[in-house]
Amino acid sequence: MKKIINALTLVCLLGIECYSRPHSQIDSLLNAYEHAGDDTVKVRLLADLYNYFLYRDRRKAKIYALEEIRLSKQLNYPEGLSKGNYRLGVFYNNSGMNDSAEYYYAIAMEIARTGNDLVQMSNINHALAIRQFYKGDLDSAETMTLNTIRMNTLTADSVGLAISLDFLGMIHQNKGNYNIALRYIHKGLDLFQKVGDSIRLADSYGHLAAIEANLGNRKKSISYNLIALKIYERFDDTYYQSQALNDIGQMYLLLGDYENAWSFLDQGLQKSLKAGATSLTGTIYTNLGKLQVALSKPGSALEYFRQALEIQYKMGETRKQIITKNQLGNAYNQMNQPGRALPVLSLVITVADSIGSKSTLRNAYLYRSESHKQMNNFKMALKDFENYKVLIDTLFNKEKSRQIEELRTIHDLEQKELKMALQDNEIKVLNSEIRVSNLRKVSYAAGMISSIIIGALIFFGLSQRLKKKEIEGKKQEEIFRQEIEFKKKELAGQTLHLVQKSTFIQELKENLERIINSPELFKMEFRRIVMLLKRENASEKDWEVFKSYFSEVHDNFEKKLMSVYPEISEKELRMASFIKMKLSTKEIAAMLNVLPDSVLKSKYRLKKKLNVDKGTDLYQFLNAL
Repeated sequence: MKKIINALTLVCLLGIECYSRPHSQIDSLLNAYEHAGDDTVKVRLLADLYNYFLYRDRRKAKIYALEEIRLSKQLNYPEGLSKGNYRLGVFYNNSGMNDSAEYYYAIAMEIARTGNDLVQMSNINHALAIRQFYKGDLDSAETMTLNTIRMNTLTADSVGLAISLDFLGMIHQNKGNYNIALRYIHKGLDLFQKVGDSIRLADSYGHLAAIEANLGNRKKSISYNLIALKIYERFDDTYYQSQALNDIGQMYLLLGDYENAWSFLDQGLQKSLKAGATSLTGTIYTNLGKLQVALSKPGSALEYFRQALEIQYKMGETRKQIITKNQLGNAYNQMNQPGRALPVLSLVITVADSIGSKSTLRNAYLYRSESHKQMNNFKMALKDFENYKVLIDTLFNKEKSRQIEELRTIHDLEQKELKMALQDNEIKVLNSEIRVSNLRKVSYAAGMISSIIIGALIFFGLSQRLKKKEIEGKKQEEIFRQEIEFKKKELAGQTLHLVQKSTFIQELKENLERIINSPELFKMEFRRIVMLLKRENASEKDWEVFKSYFSEVHDNFEKKLMSVYPEISEKELRMASFIKMKLSTKEIAAMLNVLPDSVLKSKYRLKKKLNVDKGTDLYQFLNAL
């Protein structure tokens, strides 16, 4: 019984734990796939299609996995390439091609490691742990699963962690550590409930049902499987519906409720045939045969056993073959055909002993003892019965030893969990420190950003003020420039006025000379000319106006000159101003109403007064002040 359930659980486990089943309707998936371009969206659609067909049409599932790999290569998409190889590994694993499965898992793992994809690495590690489980190396499977749990924790993968905990429970179930198994499966169940993963929740209920069956709690096993069955029906998951129906029917068979046993087993058979679950179909045929034997209809049981063995031979399922043959030998005994039962049961004993299937070996000795008894071979019957009793005692002692070992394992487990909790705490503390450090960095960064922003605002404010001042300065400068231009014009006008006035005086003097030579004109014009000369003569007022304009245009030139040369005279200042204006000697002479030679002499005296070398130009010297 235990071996049957364990084998069925393994089939269920391999189908469920490696990947999730899609919830999308196939029509919408196919439609989306047909209209998708060659991009990563199409890669994901291929993954969904693979998941849908894996338990409906494996041939199609493989095609989609290969296409996922091809398209991911074309797109240079490592994530899709890793997952495509992983899915192909799952396909070969479920097809019994173990070497091919491990080959593709290795490719997927290498790509995931290159990209440091911890989530994908944990998925592949879990698949490899299942391979060890399938090989019967439960210790290696446990070690790998514990490693997967660590990766699930680091990546905060709640679904992956729930799957790993559930699988760890199945490992301990197959070790006979039922209490530990229940602990882990319940942990996984709680996580599935929290994340709302209904389909995997159903899987966990199925695993709990298997454990309760091993513990002899058949009604509880039925209740868990009924919960799982409703979920599978909601998701239209035909394969796992048939699995749950078979398990429920088997429990009713052990309870002696043959009517319910027949109902559930028959439904399970129809579902398994529809899903193409060949191995499970063979198992259900075996259970239907056992039901017929229990109903005292061994003749009807033979056909079911024949169909079961046909499948099991084809699939090379040795363990299942000896279970079915054991029941076949029992059916022959019930039909009072010990001669047909004896060779079948002898073969079962040989194979069961060779593969270490103690429970099957035990039942085979009991059934063969009955065959010998029917053939009046009481000595052989007694010997087989004694072997049966020894195996019962052995299994009893083994159970006691197992219970003691389980207690030891629980203790070790608690120590491991404590260590893991401490490590997790260290990780949390480290993460907390990292968060604090990051917060500090953020604070520093925020402070720096704030400082930069404030600085920028201040800089902006200052720049705006400077810009405003610059604009105002330019406006003021323009005003000053305009004023200076005006003053220059005024100065030029005033200078021209003085020049014109001096020229007029010079011409007037020449006319006077002509008048003197003509007495008639002298008497008539003399008084008027004198009055004109008085009015037009360069007065001090004209000079003061000239100085005012000159000082504004040339930035108080006279004051600066007087500060350096305090002994300079008014006439020398006037000469220096004319030179500063770059007036020629002739123009200066006209303005001063003197001869050019007089101007040259005045320049010489000014140069001497200012201590200017003979080789130095007087204009350049005055302009440098």
